[in-house]
Parts: sequence; C-alpha cells; structure tokens
Amino acid sequence: MTLKPVFFSLLLFFLVISCNSTSKYLLYQKTEGTPKHPRALAVNDDGLMVIAGHDGDFEVFQDLKSIKKGVIPEMEDLRDAEILDDGSIVFMNSGNKGEIWRYFLHNDSLVNCFKRDSVFMDGISFWNNSSGIGFGDPVNNKLTIIRTRDSSKTWTSIDFSQIPMALENEAGFAASGAGIATLGSNTVYIGTGSADTARFYCSYDQGVNWEIKNTPMKSGGAFGIYAMTFWSEQEGVIIGGSYSDSSINDSICFFTNDSGDTWLNISKGLDGYCSGIDSNTDGSLIVATGRAGTYFTKNKGENWIKFMDDKFYSVQISKDKIYFSGKNGSIKIFDLQAFK
Repeated sequence: MTLKPVFFSLLLFFLVISCNSTSKYLLYQKTEGTPKHPRALAVNDDGLMVIAGHDGDFEVFQDLKSIKKGVIPEMEDLRDAEILDDGSIVFMNSGNKGEIWRYFLHNDSLVNCFKRDSVFMDGISFWNNSSGIGFGDPVNNKLTIIRTRDSSKTWTSIDFSQIPMALENEAGFAASGAGIATLGSNTVYIGTGSADTARFYCSYDQGVNWEIKNTPMKSGGAFGIYAMTFWSEQEGVIIGGSYSDSSINDSICFFTNDSGDTWLNISKGLDGYCSGIDSNTDGSLIVATGRAGTYFTKNKGENWIKFMDDKFYSVQISKDKIYFSGKNGSIKIFDLQAFK
C-alpha cells in the first residue's frame, strides 16, 4: 500500500519533466483566430510562414511575427499554399470554385491565375520557382491536372488523353494540400482514395505521361491517401485513414523505398486518421498529425512516438523549426531541437 503514493509521485514527476521538455522548445502558439481552420500552410527557410483557411482569409508571418492579414474575396476555403523563391505566395481554393491566386507581399497585390467552376482542387506543388503542377477531383472520369511554367502567371490543363481513367468514386483529398509531391526537376506523385483501391499516380516528365501503382492503403468511402512526404524519388511515406471514423488505424500509413513499387505497412503506433505529414531532407525525422494527435518517427516508421495530444490539419518542417496549423485557427511552432 505504501508503494502507491511513491509510484504516483514518480509518475507525476516524469509527466511534468516530459511536458517541460516539450514546452521549452515551443516558440509560438495561438489556440484560435483567423484564418479559421487553416489547412493551407507553407514555410521557407528564411522564416516566412503563411496560413490560409475558410472564406479566403490568410495571414503571413516573418520570424514568428504576424506581418500581414488579408482576404481573397468570395473564396470558400484556401486549402493549399506555396511560397515561391521570389517571396510571392500561391493560394489554391477548394470548393465549387477551382481557383488559384498569387499574392505579392512587397506591394500587397493579388492576381487571379486560374479559374474553373465545378472543379474541386486538392493540391498544388512546385519543382522550382517557375514550374508547378496541381490536381483536382475527376471530371469526365479523369483527374483534373493543371500545370504552370511561368511562376503561376498562367495554368494550363494537361493533355486529357494522357491522363489515366479514374476508378469509380476515386478522388483526392484536400485535407492539408499534401496529397501531391514534386521531386527533382520532373517527378510528381499524386495520391487518391475513396475508390476500392487507393492509387499512386506517377509522372517523371512534369505530368506529360503517367503510370499508376496500386497501394495497400485502406480505401473506399472516406478512406485513402490524404498526404505524403518524399525526401527522394525512391523513398517516402503516404498516410491517411478516414475523417469520418478517425479512430481506425489499420493500414493507414506506408513506406516505400522503390518509388511506390512496393509498400511496407508502418501504421503501428499511430492511433488513427492523419491528414498531414512532412519530413526533413533525408527522412531521418518524419512528423504526422491529425485527429488522433501528433507523432514522429526517427527510423522511417519502424517506431512512432506520440509527441503531443494536440490535433492539427497540417505540418511543415523548415531547416530549424516545425510548424503546425489546425482547427479554429490554432498554430504551434517548435524549435526543431524538440525532436533531437
């Protein structure tokens, strides 16, 4: 009987130490505000961060300080953003309006670059400052795939005849804008779900030609590939689950080291649905987040460690910080030393 007070005292001690060891690396946080529900999150190594969410609201930070709040009128939900090398920001709207905008911070100007009604856009990604690609849900039984070669001034559709036929009910997910990844100078990967099979679209010539690889990711209904992170053309992780039943953690995360030809199930240790994932440049740190909490692995998914109970939509890693954005406008930014 006398051991119980000692045990609980020690447990409390270690919990406090654990919390303090995490919180001491917390650089910035807010629990709510605008933009509401910011799924769009982009950062660079120069300390620039942008978040965007419902009703076209966005906010720009420099070195942890808010420097600009703005609104893109009549937008439903900005769900992806990319920071170009010149410091301009590209926003993607999801909803009944498939739209892409470019914002110039230096003169506070907005330019509409793409508009197509009745197209639900899922994500955009760039190879470099000039060349980028985006995708949306199927129209006429094929994914919507668009491309820019002039830093988002204009976007054009990929040749429809070159896009593979979609499966019944197949679609992408715009939960964090991370369902697409660009690698090297020409490679792009896209993940889908909702159909009987979650598929991995691959192009090695900036979207001109495509091949599809099936994945063992749990799919159908709200299940599928919600996000991915690749640190080379060969190695990366796909992650997902279902937003409608976020507690299911069976077959929701997979690792590949051969560009998606084979997949290793690394779901063990994750408690359920994750909408966001990112990695450092060599995959030695991978961080995933979603409705079940926030996790990291330092051995490519062999073991996952729960970093915190906090739930976020999106995560991004820079050279020295890690950024999270989530429900009601919540933000947390940590020094990367928190994961050392």
